[in-house]
Amino acid sequence: MCATPLDRCRDEYLGHLSVERGLSRNTLDAYRRDLGCYLGYLAERGVVDARDVTRRDIEGFVAERREAGYAASSVNRELSAIKGFHRFMLREGLSETQPASSVRFSRTEERLPDCLSVEAAAALMEQPFGRDATGARDRAVLEVLYGCGVRASELTGLDVGDVFLDEGFLRVVGKGSKERLVPVLGAAARALSAYLDGPRAELAAHARRGA
Repeated sequence: MCATPLDRCRDEYLGHLSVERGLSRNTLDAYRRDLGCYLGYLAERGVVDARDVTRRDIEGFVAERREAGYAASSVNRELSAIKGFHRFMLREGLSETQPASSVRFSRTEERLPDCLSVEAAAALMEQPFGRDATGARDRAVLEVLYGCGVRASELTGLDVGDVFLDEGFLRVVGKGSKERLVPVLGAAARALSAYLDGPRAELAAHARRGA
């Protein structure tokens, strides 16, 4: 079967993620699988060129995945890959539009550790945070733990290169060194962005001076 224009765009995007973003093989394989499902859906409907993709096509794919019983987190991961793919094509001049930009992520159930009640979690989130860099860090930590359902060990292992706020996900390494993509949305995304935009560098500089 001959490669379609969208197939070739996907290959360019994966190359970009490998070279420019330095993503691991496991993460690239996840992107390849997710985009493969998406492009297969489009091909079945006769859409093989980036210029022909519409928002309705993307919403149709998302709806089909939900109806097939996929978890909201899995559908959000796929949609993150789709959004990044279309953003890349627009930036590289491979497409003239970004049809995925206004497609909304699914709401995911907030997951909390079994030992922490909803009331206790709410009390943590409602506490006053300082207006300094430390306060921004603490808010980001709690928002991500609460809103993304990651383990504390996964959060502490995050590096800046694992944060993809534009695409709406984090790359985390769990037990057995297994990588997965976790959607980061809403308050968690805002708190993390606010921390990375200044306070993180301030705390790092302070740590170097104290070393």
